[in-house]
Amino acid sequence: MKDDPFLRPIRPISEEDRDRLRTSGIEPIHDAFEEHEREQELLAFQRRVSPIASFLLFFKQLLGKMKPSYTAQAEILKDDGLYKELYTLKTLLQQLAERDQSENVEYAEALSQAWITIGYHCESIEAGIMKSSISSKGIRELLSSMSSHPEHSEHTLGFYLKHHAGNDWLPFPFMEILKKIHRSYAVDGNASALHGWITKVSALLPGKDINENFTT
Repeated sequence: MKDDPFLRPIRPISEEDRDRLRTSGIEPIHDAFEEHEREQELLAFQRRVSPIASFLLFFKQLLGKMKPSYTAQAEILKDDGLYKELYTLKTLLQQLAERDQSENVEYAEALSQAWITIGYHCESIEAGIMKSSISSKGIRELLSSMSSHPEHSEHTLGFYLKHHAGNDWLPFPFMEILKKIHRSYAVDGNASALHGWITKVSALLPGKDINENFTT
């Protein structure tokens, strides 16, 4: 059969051919398949982006409609939550001063949770996400002092407080740190690290009474 050029399949125009045509002043005819592919990619992209854009627009409108009093109330609630955690920490530190808690798993869990939660609050204040009447600098000094105890140790109190949350057992080094903190307070009193932490957390809570304002 004689080769009929009209029966040959249409060959897509290469980039080289396109450039040659443009140089000659002729705009090449767009490949229908390529146009279809681009349209499908655009539609797929719009389907992915549309729900996200809709949500962001809705969230922005919602924030715009919130009354200032609601925003202020939310900040106050967060502030009260921080006060409550600081009082919890103060109570736990006082309990450690009164009695050796090194074998008390529940105590260690409560201490870890309070320390971590206060850290989250402090980061929120420093990032401007949360407003508080409590000094973030004072909170950071308290947490850092506890975290780095004892000095020159491979694994400090902060290490175990951070990694112990959620565990129902006590690592031996963690138990030893708690025991030594209690013993140091019994011997050194006001010169001990524990007394210093209690003093720092108390300074962050002037004029507040947990029994009066934060009953659970």
